[in-house]
Amino acid sequence: RDFYDLTFPPGPALAQILWFTQKEGSSKTKERVLASGKVKVPKNQPLEVILSTEALEHMDSIEQLAALPVTNFIAARLDFTDDHMRHLKNFKNLAHLNLDETLVTDKSLPLIATFRELLALRISVTDVTGTNFDALSKLPLLLHLNIHGTSLKPGCLTKLKGAFGHFIDLDLSATNLRREDAAALTSATE
Repeated sequence: RDFYDLTFPPGPALAQILWFTQKEGSSKTKERVLASGKVKVPKNQPLEVILSTEALEHMDSIEQLAALPVTNFIAARLDFTDDHMRHLKNFKNLAHLNLDETLVTDKSLPLIATFRELLALRISVTDVTGTNFDALSKLPLLLHLNIHGTSLKPGCLTKLKGAFGHFIDLDLSATNLRREDAAALTSATE
């Protein structure tokens, strides 16, 4: 099998990089390498990247992963900001993005909207208020959206109206949902 050779700063791992392998006649096995020093990652395998705290100081090194088939990216529970998001601009294969409990705001939503393969987005317990939800409504494949625990601004859900028809899972719990937002949800699902 072909591998990519990657080089990260030595020391604590910046991330875990995971993928599945399957040998003939056996079940799938989850493989993992730590992003520290020189590592080999398989070509043509969907990859999952789980950032560590150390990555926040070395996001330029994380950018090299954009050339790989990274489909899942997790930065949850880190001090990951809108500034860190700019390092993900070339991750065009993302299908799942987890930014739960990070410091991202509405400023990151237009960049997230460029991930045209995105199926699932988690931005719960963040400073997202919904002012840029119109950007997310342009994601043709977005099926799962979790915005639990955010303080949504009144009327922001109307900006998602075009996307309501294809959501399978929409978590709006603990979002200060208001009457006009409930009305937008009701009219969108009729």
